Amino acid sequence: MRGQLILALLLALFGSAGARAAREPKTRANAKPAFKITISTPTTTVKAGSPVVVSARIENISDRDMNFVVGPGPRKPMGFIVLDSDGRPVPQTPNGIKFYSRGTQKQPSAKQGSAAKGIPGEAGSVIGFTVKPGKTIGEKSQDDLSKWWDFSKPGKYTIQAEDWDRASKSFVKSNTITLTVTP
Repeated sequence: MRGQLILALLLALFGSAGARAAREPKTRANAKPAFKITISTPTTTVKAGSPVVVSARIENISDRDMNFVVGPGPRKPMGFIVLDSDGRPVPQTPNGIKFYSRGTQKQPSAKQGSAAKGIPGEAGSVIGFTVKPGKTIGEKSQDDLSKWWDFSKPGKYTIQAEDWDRASKSFVKSNTITLTVTP
């Protein structure tokens, strides 16, 4: 009863902003990300219908080991933000809708971030590994994003990766790459 009274008082004092803040993940004061994401592409110009290859690297910039798990399940390692030249989300392909967004093209809320959508997953084994401080993983990992997003219209696109950092309780975003699609 007392807890309900306090919540009602907070809602009355701060309105919906207070309720929204109470539901959002809390960030540790001055917490620094434990890792850095860097993405790259072998070419910044492609023809419509061609593969859009992106490589991602994660560097452990903390002073402790980081443990990662890769495989099927509710938590996928990284999400991508793909926008057109007007800053609108790029439509997903049928495969992208099926595998990436779990059947919806709706963009995640700012609270969830893109990483909440996961990455394309397949059935298989779960693999765990440790990344030592200062070490990098994924240097040779590549994905063809044209399997998941529709790059059929000529124009400029921006691509950015993001992932949830448990240490800082925040999303870590990569650099942004710009891709030009020609007819």
